[in-house]
Amino acid sequence: MFHQCNVTCNSMKEAELLEEMLSEFVTSSNLTLSDDSEVVIYEGLCSEDVKANIIAAHALWQAAARCDAALQWRVLEEKNWVEEYSKTFPPMDIAGFYVYGSHVQPTIPHERIPVLMDAGMAFGTGDHATTQGCLRAIRWVNERFQQTPRRVLDVGTGTGILAIAAQKLWPDAVVIAGEIEPESVVIAKENSRINKTDTITFVEAAGLNHTSIQQNAPYNLIMANILAKPLIGIAFDVVNALSAQGYVILSGLIAPQRDEVLEAYENAGCNLVNEYLENNWVTLTLQKSF
Repeated sequence: MFHQCNVTCNSMKEAELLEEMLSEFVTSSNLTLSDDSEVVIYEGLCSEDVKANIIAAHALWQAAARCDAALQWRVLEEKNWVEEYSKTFPPMDIAGFYVYGSHVQPTIPHERIPVLMDAGMAFGTGDHATTQGCLRAIRWVNERFQQTPRRVLDVGTGTGILAIAAQKLWPDAVVIAGEIEPESVVIAKENSRINKTDTITFVEAAGLNHTSIQQNAPYNLIMANILAKPLIGIAFDVVNALSAQGYVILSGLIAPQRDEVLEAYENAGCNLVNEYLENNWVTLTLQKSF
């Protein structure tokens, strides 16, 4: 039997702390900004046997965050929820990329790049505003490159969707993709195989901390669709790994976090050149100034 737990948090900082504290007990989790941007809803999926652990961790979170937000539960029907979602996952035409699931018999629109991506336990199927913002930013950057980028890095690749899109758009580029979760690396590799982009190198890495990532620097483009706090933490590493006049695409942040993230990258040596805002989620594109 599976349960869904929900907590209404007063800020993204509270929600991120809760997500971190419950991460070892839940099968999957999601943070959703309310329509009025006042609160952040944490949703987690877990099995019956870890429910007590989650209750205990939630109590610790209340003390750490000095928050009295209650933990709410809902019993889910016995079914494969990933499979159920996949059945309703519609094809999406995003900035010249046609993202679709295997349940669809696609007719690929003319001059679109097909990306086959099923819903799974890793983040990034194309339906979230941050992923869509990144795909739009990839297309925007492509129109400004004087030549095909030689090296591209995807930090926190999740399903691998951005790395796969980049490899299909620039077949001759060396694409490296890092991911901190071992399970997501396995999923991303399989998605890459299905999309016939086997040339992508996937590595298990926290940020840019991996030999393959460091040895392949500098990069003409670095993409990072993660969260605001880790984006700030890796700002100088990212900029140092960029080639002269290289681009960086950042997402996974909400509008109130924009200025803090932007300041970190400007201090590291980048200038803002483009941005997208959708459902209060921000995607920034910056260019190295030296």
